[in-house]
Amino acid sequence: MIHTMYMIVTRDKFQFPLYWGETLGELSKRSGRDYQTIQKGFDRLRRKSYRRTEYEIVRFSDRD
Repeated sequence: MIHTMYMIVTRDKFQFPLYWGETLGELSKRSGRDYQTIQKGFDRLRRKSYRRTEYEIVRFSDRD
């Protein structure tokens, strides 16, 4: 099974995770940010409209 983890990370070259969640709603609650703000950030990430962003998506399987 493939799992997806949505994260807000530091904007430096290390990209340390600050907040994470399995859904955008969970990430919104943990970070205290509005859901629409989180959604807009991940939309920008998918379109690659920013070179370095504070949002990151990690996908992994049970086998990893």
